[in-house]
Amino acid sequence: MNYRFSKTGTRLSGVSAAGALMLMLAISGCQDHRLPLPGQQIQPTDPKPDYAPTITPPMQAVIEELGWLSPVPLNELSPQQARMQPSFKDAVNSSLDKNNIPRIN
Repeated sequence: MNYRFSKTGTRLSGVSAAGALMLMLAISGCQDHRLPLPGQQIQPTDPKPDYAPTITPPMQAVIEELGWLSPVPLNELSPQQARMQPSFKDAVNSSLDKNNIPRIN
């Protein structure tokens, strides 16, 4: 088979390669805001549970926080009441607030 490339196609791929290179350079200079700053670690208050020996401290802290928010089991609620219950997202946001870690939207 013989493939032919037009000037537009060749030029476009050159622009795309240059754009991709510029994007990679711009991204490499960005700070990763997902990493906590010193002193901004989310730590659990309870010891690691036996049923989850590989759980990470931040995940354990968020699960603890969800327990402190006291959600009612969903099977005991109407759909409207269930939608008003604290969720895992609420537990994450509460943990971030308690540890003075800014939220990223």
